[in-house]
Amino acid sequence: FVLRFDSTGQIRFSPLQSGYAKAKLPVELTQNLSTLVVLKQNQIFTQSEAVFLIAQQMGGIFRLILIFKILPLSLSNQIYGWISQSRYQIFGKKDSCRLPSPSEKSRFLL
Repeated sequence: FVLRFDSTGQIRFSPLQSGYAKAKLPVELTQNLSTLVVLKQNQIFTQSEAVFLIAQQMGGIFRLILIFKILPLSLSNQIYGWISQSRYQIFGKKDSCRLPSPSEKSRFLL
């Protein structure tokens, strides 16, 4: 989703199992593959905080998500968890993942 809608092309990606992630993140984050992690200026953000940072970076209509920053972090993380667990029912499930185009491959840190 982010890869497709990040019009600036500034957001970079790394699988949590990659050497890059293992070198930059605490081991407990690289073993928990069910959460979103954002590393920005050597600060680690997870769950809803990570979503807020990505929405802010993407700009445009995605900034509407930032309205949820008024909620206590514990509540916004609960909402994140519910959406994370229900994402296939909400967004559907594909049989395979799309491969990045040659120009998109440079956005992956391995």
